[in-house]
Amino acid sequence: DSVYMACDRERFVRDAQGRLREESAVRPSDIKERDALHEADEYGSFKKALETDLEEAYEEHQFPFTSLRIPDVFGPFENTGRQPRLLNKLAGGVPIGTSLPGELTGSSGLGVVYSKDVANAIIQVLAERERVLGTHINLSASETPTWPEFVAMFHRELAKADPSLARLRLDPSRDSEFVSVDFGAISIEKAQRLLPDWEQTPVAVAVAHTVRWSQTTAQWGRQDEL
Repeated sequence: DSVYMACDRERFVRDAQGRLREESAVRPSDIKERDALHEADEYGSFKKALETDLEEAYEEHQFPFTSLRIPDVFGPFENTGRQPRLLNKLAGGVPIGTSLPGELTGSSGLGVVYSKDVANAIIQVLAERERVLGTHINLSASETPTWPEFVAMFHRELAKADPSLARLRLDPSRDSEFVSVDFGAISIEKAQRLLPDWEQTPVAVAVAHTVRWSQTTAQWGRQDEL
């Protein structure tokens, strides 16, 4: 969902729950504003540029594509390093930062998605091929936990395996080192409409599976992740 970081905030469209909809991905018409957003988030800007190229290829040459916009991923095989870093900090009793990007606060609902749900969505996209060609689809959990709620879920699961686990400590002076965008949750109404067989794992259940998986991998207990 980083494409939205390169888009015009005044043209954002949200659903009834305040979650960002796909039609919000519109760049500013002013070149200076575009350049400023590009400088602030090159990753999101380049992703938006790629989407634009795909749209043109689809319109002019019927090049098949479906763009999936996903928020911060957690679960098996999460590969940014932020998940094992979070788990190892919790296991080591290290305070977890609660400073979030932009105007997000500890009470802001966030967009997160379970890695296995992303894989299942891809399968559904392939099954619905003709129906979803040339479209952009947000993927996310159906729930929008706050950052403290999300962290507490991981801590509770760790405590089940280790009753001596240090209590959860939150530090507002530190960055979360996990949340990557500043506009909150994204709407999945379109995904639920176009991918009717796609199911979203409850976040608490996904977190429990993630902790159990993480405890069996080489990422577990690495001191360099603290």
